[in-house]
Amino acid sequence: MEAMQAIRATDGLDGHKLMSMAGLTSAAELEAANADLDVAGPLHPLLPEGVAPGSTVVVGGSVALALALVASLAGVERWVAGVGCGPVGLVAGRELGLGWDRLVLVEPPDRESWPTAVAATLDAFDIVMMRPLGRARERDIRRLMTRARERATVLVGVETAGHCGAGWPGADVRLRVTGRHWEGLGEGHGYLRRRRVVVEASGRGRLAQGRRLELWLPGTGGAVESITSPVATTSPVSSDGTGMEERAVS
Repeated sequence: MEAMQAIRATDGLDGHKLMSMAGLTSAAELEAANADLDVAGPLHPLLPEGVAPGSTVVVGGSVALALALVASLAGVERWVAGVGCGPVGLVAGRELGLGWDRLVLVEPPDRESWPTAVAATLDAFDIVMMRPLGRARERDIRRLMTRARERATVLVGVETAGHCGAGWPGADVRLRVTGRHWEGLGEGHGYLRRRRVVVEASGRGRLAQGRRLELWLPGTGGAVESITSPVATTSPVSSDGTGMEERAVS
């Protein structure tokens, strides 16, 4: 997969070893990213102030949204680690703009050791995207959030089935898809062309009132696309995505 690297996490894997395996010779590249990370492209109206280093962002309802956010934050300069993400979803991530030349996949050796793998990557990368493989205990999540804050690394957590948002106490930003509508299918024929979604943002500070943005995710070309000239509103939709048709496609 071109320059994308895969690492099998072991008990002895630490941040310095990960840096070496990823091609980093010092922590200087990480320390250079002291400023807030800009959210570029169609997601910008949702988070125009960017994301501060050390923040924890929780994404629920869509792995594609998490991949699009990571791609937007990473740009062409920042290193990204994916823990427990697997290669399949990251192939889709490339269509969403996630480059593989500064991406490292870390595969925990078992379902219970993912917190150790995430902690190691937080020492060596600008952005870490993680999906809990086993039971996500609140104390593990708290420790990882604290470590991310200390290392000035952006931690993007993907909520999975059985792991609710209450398990991310004090998260700085929460994003979730509340409405979905696929286009392209006719009466028993046709192809899925694009998906219209409603994304809600909440969190601390200026996000306390909440924001909402409609996007194509994915658009016709597979990437996230704006709908006309989107402006995020501060009027959150209901939790069931009222106003958007929900359609299950088998």
